[in-house]
Amino acid sequence: MDLDPNRLHKLEQHLSRQITPSMHKYHVIPEELPQLHLQLHDEKPLLSQQKHKHENLSKAVTLYYQPSTQPGETTAPETSTVCG
Repeated sequence: MDLDPNRLHKLEQHLSRQITPSMHKYHVIPEELPQLHLQLHDEKPLLSQQKHKHENLSKAVTLYYQPSTQPGETTAPETSTVCG
């Protein structure tokens, strides 16, 4: 089996192009990516739970600041009509 130095160089360049972005994006060396993946996977349910809490809080704030309407009371200004 003969190894082609040009092919090996092209393969190393290709791998480098794949690995370098992960290092820049995640600030992690390639060997640590599996551990980072597990960590992020474990954090996902917590983030989802926090998202739901945030949505519920936003709804509560919106409801709190809406003008209240009592029976017989309207939120829009009343207009009088003259019949005649």
